Amino acid sequence: MNQGRDNSASGLSRSRSVRVRCAILALAAVSLVLGTACDEEEALRAFRSAASSSMQSGVSSIMDGFVDGLFAVFEQGTEEETTATVPSS
Repeated sequence: MNQGRDNSASGLSRSRSVRVRCAILALAAVSLVLGTACDEEEALRAFRSAASSSMQSGVSSIMDGFVDGLFAVFEQGTEEETTATVPSS
């Protein structure tokens, strides 16, 4: 009677070990396929094409802010000079 249980338990453990081995082989195969599907050059090209417009927009915004700030400083300096030279009534 115990012998029947032992056979079914060993059958389950064999079945489980076979499934685990198949899962490991499947994961290894998928990682090999995915690892070789996209090389470094292709990944860099995809990154550049996806990020170039955002980076260009960001740099343009920073430069526009810098130029606007410079003009604001110069305009403020010229306004102070004109108020200093105009006599008060």
